[in-house]
Amino acid sequence: RLAFEMPLWADKPLKLALSGHVGKETFDDATGNERVVDPVGVFAELEVPIIDQILLRGEWFMGEALTDVRGGVKQSLNSKGEVIRTMGFWAELKAKPIDGLALSVGYGKDDPENATEGDVDGNTVLWGTVAYRPAPSYRIQAEYHRWTTDYVAANATESRDANRINLHFTWFF
Repeated sequence: RLAFEMPLWADKPLKLALSGHVGKETFDDATGNERVVDPVGVFAELEVPIIDQILLRGEWFMGEALTDVRGGVKQSLNSKGEVIRTMGFWAELKAKPIDGLALSVGYGKDDPENATEGDVDGNTVLWGTVAYRPAPSYRIQAEYHRWTTDYVAANATESRDANRINLHFTWFF
């Protein structure tokens, strides 16, 4: 990861970063044969303080066989055994309106290029969080995520939705 920071008008600096991923994944395919794929990805990150209490951040990515990287669930090989290429992004707006309270909303998208019937043809997620620190060593946080996953069907794209709510109670020591 190569990162650059530059002071701006807010307390936090502007941040830019580039990174990459290279790996090797070995697994058995649907026929029981061992397959080896070489995941590769490129990532660009941006973090921009709007004012001291508001931050915009996000990331853009592209690569192939990114099964376990950046939300590329089930996306190493398509149903024809070809490596899946993808491109996507996420962006989040975070605000700290008062001491101890943090709010955020975000959106992300993953868009595989060569999905075939039965494969994931795209993921989108919309989220919101509320985090409160009643004391420096405690945090209470609630998160909501709405995932939509598109699958390639015989003559169309079928979508499936998932709603997830997480509650966190954290003790820092």
